[in-house]
Amino acid sequence: MKDAATRQKEKAERKREKAKQDRQSASEALASQRERMQALRSKVFAAARNGDADVVKKGVWEQDVEPSGGEIKPGCDHLVRQKPADPRETLLHIAARRGDKDLVEWLGSHSLFLFPRCRTFPCCSDTTLGGDMEERTSKDHTAFHVALGHGHIPVLKYFFETYPTNDEDTDGIYSLPGSSSLLSLAVGSCVPEAVWIILDNKLFQRKEIVDVWKNLSSPAGTATFVNGIERKNVKTAAKKEIFEEVISLIMSFGGFTRPPTLVHDPMNSSDSIPPHESPATSPSSSQPEQFDQRTPKRGAGDQPPSETRPEASQNARGGRGRGRGRRRERGRGRSGS
Repeated sequence: MKDAATRQKEKAERKREKAKQDRQSASEALASQRERMQALRSKVFAAARNGDADVVKKGVWEQDVEPSGGEIKPGCDHLVRQKPADPRETLLHIAARRGDKDLVEWLGSHSLFLFPRCRTFPCCSDTTLGGDMEERTSKDHTAFHVALGHGHIPVLKYFFETYPTNDEDTDGIYSLPGSSSLLSLAVGSCVPEAVWIILDNKLFQRKEIVDVWKNLSSPAGTATFVNGIERKNVKTAAKKEIFEEVISLIMSFGGFTRPPTLVHDPMNSSDSIPPHESPATSPSSSQPEQFDQRTPKRGAGDQPPSETRPEASQNARGGRGRGRGRRRERGRGRSGS
């Protein structure tokens, strides 16, 4: 017969073994739940890239897929076979890139909803927000910058109407790092109205428009811009019109004179620029770096390329630091879903 000490020792050993099994079972259950949640998250992101807004809204609203952050949650890299091109790209960035203004607005209306701390992803905190307008891609671009770079006018107007550019609290949405500028992004979109919106709202500094003009009027810069236009599915005549509209806008707002080396029909291979020519210089390049806020003289190029002028035409901003943006339609309402 076992003595009391032996029985006590065996009992303690059984307790330790059971606790170990319980911990292992809990760990396996958590791992399984994490795998399901990551699979669901990847499914929602795939739907966003395919333009299926209904699946995105259902995932966020009904299945608790957190709209902030990239596709892959921390610690879940091994669960995703096909990694996203940009791990920091959010649902908002994808919607902005596609020009889906309704989905951008819907995600924005959920931006202040407080997602509770989830046990599936312990790294999440109680302060995690929904679709945050200030979140940045790996290129340090917000959803606004992404929309601007693709020339999606309805999305740009939504941002201007919802997050005024002259409000310090929206700096985190519009500010760009280093030498980047909103004007260069707009020109890169090859959409004249996007360029006009930035110029008309004075969202640039003098140095930025000088740099854009030097680049655009140089052989290499013209070729790059033309290549961007060529990728658009528009007729040849429209491509020439796009080139001339952007050139006219930059010349008018910057006070530049068209150099003789700048072609008039870049779509015509016979109308080429001699490769030895240097970029045109600005007659006003010696002016102060800060943009003169006085309204430039209106010319044909100053008129908006579309019939509707942006609502934010009275706003002006200079370069400022980043901050937390204010949002409209706070809460997790179902409007627009």
